[in-house]
Amino acid sequence: MGTTAIAEIWQEVLGVPVEDDDDFFALGGQSLAAMEVVAAVRRRLGITVRVRVLLEHPVLADFAGQLARSGEPSPDRS
Repeated sequence: MGTTAIAEIWQEVLGVPVEDDDDFFALGGQSLAAMEVVAAVRRRLGITVRVRVLLEHPVLADFAGQLARSGEPSPDRS
């Protein structure tokens, strides 16, 4: 999975431009924003991911890589 869709979600939630090597928390992210990100990932991409994954992999490229490796489609995705 590329980082483009994830970057768009981060940009919308954080309100700042992001690059592949940006750290979610260095950009101003916090726990509520992390919850918004994982909800948007599920809604837009159909991937269920726990907030913990973002907390443990806060760099955009690393987070996207984790989604590619461990993300699974949400059961309610149409």
